[in-house]
Amino acid sequence: DGRESAASATQTLLKQFAAPVKASEPVYTTVSAGSYTASMTYTVASGVTRVSALKASDTTYSVIPSSVMGQTLANFPIQNAMYPRWEMSIAFRSTGKNNAFRALIGDKRNQVNSGSNSGWSVNISDTNTFMFIGSDGTVFWNASTITFAQNTDYVLTLTKTSASLTVEVTNVTANTTQTATNTAIASNSLSPVNGPVTLGGWINNSTENFVGTISYVNVVPALASATASSGSATLTVPFTDADTPLNVKVVALANADGRESAASATQTLLKQFA
Repeated sequence: DGRESAASATQTLLKQFAAPVKASEPVYTTVSAGSYTASMTYTVASGVTRVSALKASDTTYSVIPSSVMGQTLANFPIQNAMYPRWEMSIAFRSTGKNNAFRALIGDKRNQVNSGSNSGWSVNISDTNTFMFIGSDGTVFWNASTITFAQNTDYVLTLTKTSASLTVEVTNVTANTTQTATNTAIASNSLSPVNGPVTLGGWINNSTENFVGTISYVNVVPALASATASSGSATLTVPFTDADTPLNVKVVALANADGRESAASATQTLLKQFA
């Protein structure tokens, strides 16, 4: 009845990282009355680059997308439900549209947020800098010190706290990092999602589609995160008397080499008696 079809979009299949294993007991430090940190070292699998600690009851979101730009990310979490702290990371390589506006992720220009000034987004600007647009479409953060080159592998990490939004961009090949923090827009950042979240472009506007590859997206309600090196990572978790007993778990985050790990064994952090 017909000739062979063209191929589908490419899908990369990756191994799953093994769960991190605690290598040392927590080392507690009293920051002030009723406020502490606990530092713990974990052994991680080969290929793991970043780990996060989160409450044992919390869940993470991770996706290895197809190569189609503008694809909808099913079940993307409502970020502010993770308030006051969450972390989102996205790995990508731009191979076109230099000096043109490119979408990385957001909920703009869809059937709910139809106008140009509605919905949040993370983008590369027309001057090849980092640009964040807040949920109401009127808050713009163009971090001019964060720049992107063509044909270069990057991991962009956004960390949200109650007081700030921080972007950290790592050039994977050169092993260099650019960082910027904005304390003025923290209350606006990624309010509850109203429309579908899409990756690398918008449902109703393809002119801003990203050209290149997006390897993965992670969203974690992280209490703390750390970079892994030589099979090990040390996390420093802040907590207070009101949080305890605090049950935490550690996960190895997805990257271009592997999928997110299962959680480590639960570790209980305790306050110090007076």
